[in-house]
Amino acid sequence: MLARLNPTLKYFTPLRALTPHEALQLRVLVSGTLIGLVVAAASVAASTLLTPTVSSAFIVAFGIGCVALLAAIRAGASLQTLRIAGLVLLGAFFSVQCLQTAELDWASLKWLTLLPIISCLLADAHGARESAERPVHALWSGTAYALLLAIFIVVANSRGWTAGVTGDEELVAGVALGRLIDFILFALSVAGLMSAHRVAQRRLEEELRLLRTMLSVCAWCRRVHDADDGWIPPDHYIVRHGDHTLSHGMCPDCERTMQSQLR
Repeated sequence: MLARLNPTLKYFTPLRALTPHEALQLRVLVSGTLIGLVVAAASVAASTLLTPTVSSAFIVAFGIGCVALLAAIRAGASLQTLRIAGLVLLGAFFSVQCLQTAELDWASLKWLTLLPIISCLLADAHGARESAERPVHALWSGTAYALLLAIFIVVANSRGWTAGVTGDEELVAGVALGRLIDFILFALSVAGLMSAHRVAQRRLEEELRLLRTMLSVCAWCRRVHDADDGWIPPDHYIVRHGDHTLSHGMCPDCERTMQSQLR
């Protein structure tokens, strides 16, 4: 899966230099946006077969928003701007989705739970400092955003700010199948987001592992450069960064040289 996804992720990566954590966030954002496009396409396809609870025009608008978000990523927009734009786009789409029917479909509110998940996943790229705190803050801020939208949806529905689509099962053709498709898309979206994050995280781990294996060695004294201790002997570096216990001996060439010096 990683090999198939990498070319797509690389295409949308901005040309500017990125830190490893910035690359992780952009990979998650690109993957999530592509999942949004797939969900939008599936929703449009389903709406052609069933009487829709969400207008196809709104779904198309959401797809256009996803394309615009991908273009902004490619253009090198700031990560904070992209994160906010993505959450606003999703929040607007979920709100419109819930306000299509005259009677509030409480099951449709489950889509709002994606907002704190996405907010948390996109917070992994702020760097090593405060790395344990930022995802937690993002999770709770995303949860607060989802709760505010839920309150708005309930109030708007009670005031009649809806598209007026009836929820009567006798009038809505294929409502049971429509709800099943809605749940399937929701479950696939959650699984897709978590899988995309894992793929991006594994790619980051491979890049960091590669960087750790690239050692700077002095061409004259053969000492190794360590970020903390400067230039140190190779055996000291291995002890500090490896899982090996060193023992010392003498190779045959050095043994012959030593014996010749003692004679």
